[in-house]
Amino acid sequence: ESRSATGVLEKPEITTYIYGTHAVTDEASGNRYALQSEEVNLDGYAGQRVTVYEMPVPGYENGQIEGGPPLLNVPRIEPV
Repeated sequence: ESRSATGVLEKPEITTYIYGTHAVTDEASGNRYALQSEEVNLDGYAGQRVTVYEMPVPGYENGQIEGGPPLLNVPRIEPV
């Protein structure tokens, strides 16, 4: 199930969960997501308002691990 979220891409320094390299809070829903990507250099978009196209990572869909947000793999990103 592919979906998208639009918000400012963040690179959290310290989190209570130990997965994902970046995060975004979707402006429409207010949901926060941990992000990772092998296809996109997320560092290049840190601090920018973007739309991330994402695929949930199996086992992390509901953010159950470490009490953090859902983990999503980002195959594509677009500046807004």
